[in-house]
Amino acid sequence: MLPTAFGIIGVFLLVWSNHDAWPVGSLSVAATFFGQGPEIIQHKFYGIFAAIVAVSEAVRRIGWVCHPAWAAPLVAFGMIGALVLFVHSPGNHPANETIALHHAF
Repeated sequence: MLPTAFGIIGVFLLVWSNHDAWPVGSLSVAATFFGQGPEIIQHKFYGIFAAIVAVSEAVRRIGWVCHPAWAAPLVAFGMIGALVLFVHSPGNHPANETIALHHAF
């Protein structure tokens, strides 16, 4: 369940987190990851973090790798993501307060 959940979160954040950004918006990959506001960049990197955790947990649970270091992405990216969410701003959005509460949860 854990790899699947993180995989869904990663894909969702990479695709649907910002409607102006790549892949659904008009911004290119370079503009999305390197040229736009911090909100877009944070969402895309959260998606990448979740995808890395999904892959590392999947290969651990399948049994392809046994070394305990393969658990590090879950711990490291989980802690980094949780800490950064407290300073993450949802941007200029009509439901700004609701989104900020959701992020804090």
